[in-house]
Amino acid sequence: MKIDTKTHRKWNNYSNFVKFLGCFLLLFAFSVSLIAFGKLTAYGQTGRSVTYSDITIDHTKGEIRISVQSGDTILYCDAKKLDWMEATTTVNGTNSVAVIDISWINRSKEYILGIKNKDETSDDAMVQINLRPREEGLKVGLSGTSTLIDKVVNKPLELVYPTNYTINSVCKEYGYIYFYTGNGSTARYYEEYDNIEWKNGADGVWREFKELNPAIYANKGASLYFRVKTAVEEKLTTTVDKQGVYVTKGAPAGKEVRFSYPKLANAPKVALNGGDLTVALRAGYEYRLPGGEWVNVVDAHANSLGKIDPVSLYSLYEKYNRNDNSQNKKFTFQYQEFVMQIRVAATSKKPSSKSFNLNVEAPKATETTGIDISYTLPYSKKDGISFTNSNPDSYQVALISSKFCGGVGTFDASKVDYKQVKWYTVKPGTTEKPSVVKIAGTAYTGKNEIEQPILIYRLAPINESKTQKQMIASKAIAVNLPTEVVQTVTDSVQSKVELVQGAAAEGKIEVSTTNVSVGATPKISALKKPTGITITADKVKTDGKFTISVKITSAAKVVDSYKFNVTIEGVTKEYSVTIKEKPAPTPTVTPTPTP
Repeated sequence: MKIDTKTHRKWNNYSNFVKFLGCFLLLFAFSVSLIAFGKLTAYGQTGRSVTYSDITIDHTKGEIRISVQSGDTILYCDAKKLDWMEATTTVNGTNSVAVIDISWINRSKEYILGIKNKDETSDDAMVQINLRPREEGLKVGLSGTSTLIDKVVNKPLELVYPTNYTINSVCKEYGYIYFYTGNGSTARYYEEYDNIEWKNGADGVWREFKELNPAIYANKGASLYFRVKTAVEEKLTTTVDKQGVYVTKGAPAGKEVRFSYPKLANAPKVALNGGDLTVALRAGYEYRLPGGEWVNVVDAHANSLGKIDPVSLYSLYEKYNRNDNSQNKKFTFQYQEFVMQIRVAATSKKPSSKSFNLNVEAPKATETTGIDISYTLPYSKKDGISFTNSNPDSYQVALISSKFCGGVGTFDASKVDYKQVKWYTVKPGTTEKPSVVKIAGTAYTGKNEIEQPILIYRLAPINESKTQKQMIASKAIAVNLPTEVVQTVTDSVQSKVELVQGAAAEGKIEVSTTNVSVGATPKISALKKPTGITITADKVKTDGKFTISVKITSAAKVVDSYKFNVTIEGVTKEYSVTIKEKPAPTPTVTPTPTP
């Protein structure tokens, strides 16, 4: 019995040991499970101690911050090399933050960073982050127009800035700054203007692109620097690529690109012709009149061959639209004072030049007192016209056709082509000593004949000098010419003389004239006269008559209608002389004797 009792006791002891051991193992396993469950609860992802929701990327400071539990150690490395380094952990009360410096990473290309808790033995537990590269290919261009045609991007773009950008209000004058990236097929315009920042000079302060005002640098130019600005802080999100790597949205500041903003080109020098009333505009120029818009010279004033002649002040525009004539508005020129701005127009490569201010001064009104227009009576064009000036200003006088500018009653000064007018200048005069100029009849008769002539006069233009401003000519006044008295010449009996050779003889032609000056001397012209002929004419008598005398000598030969001209005061008439053969003598009749 005793032996059985001992044996049973020993078995009971062994059984208790086994039960104890089992309880211990179960307790150990439960504890491990609690620890694992605690970590899962703390970090929210099975098998991984660090998750995306714990990570903040600060692109400005160049660091990554990770929220961790007190006592945790964070490791990081190049995800490809797995050369683990330990992050610095700071404790602030109950909060612990591990900080990873990423400023040493080359951000010219993407970089994949691995992060894990030191307690994790498997590299599979690490969080991988794809740090985007910074923008290094930003380029800057300048266009004078809003339609961009960059040779790199090779496609047009209508550039529009946000309305709250300073450059938006001055770009038409000082140019459009634009951006692009890439080359060839990857080239594109960069239009994310809110992501651009700039500074003036290498030591300048970075500012938002919307603050840039290129007008400030138009006089001297400037070295401006641009870059894509750094992204703000970002929390890592659930966005991953195909490999399960978390993708960041932001990047550090891009590579700086230097851009030489040029000073505006100098203003063109443009001449005003005060006599012709024209401005010497050229192709490539544009102008603006008070209250008007910029007008392209080629669009508004080129001829069919694209040539630009000097532009009349009468033909200027306040507004011109080559695509819609209904929007065009002519400038009303009334010899008033005004300023005309002129500049070289902008192109796709550069902005417009500085503006040249052409000052047109208002001339004095044309005076009619102290002016005397005289001519010989009865008036004849060939006698010309005298213009007398007793005023202290110089005058100009000319004879023009009224065919296209109206007669005196309807004279329109804007229709005169002043470039074609031949002006005669009359110097200043006084009542005691007036200044006179005579327009000879040859200036507007004969080969220079002017149809429907009228006389116009005006104050002469004044050229600029050290003592006076340039002044255009005043508005012309038109005066009718007197009615011309027509001269006539008629012979009273015949226009030819017939004489007989063999003896001296004389023939006369009596000629009557109308409106020919008394005492006027006729001029005789002809080819070489035959031998023995003399032709003369006396002066016009008070009755308006004169005589043509044709004398022949006995040696004169037979002539069949020799022609000659007689001209008196511009009137010419043809006459002729015929010398007939001397008739044969009549034979003497001998009387028959009476038987």
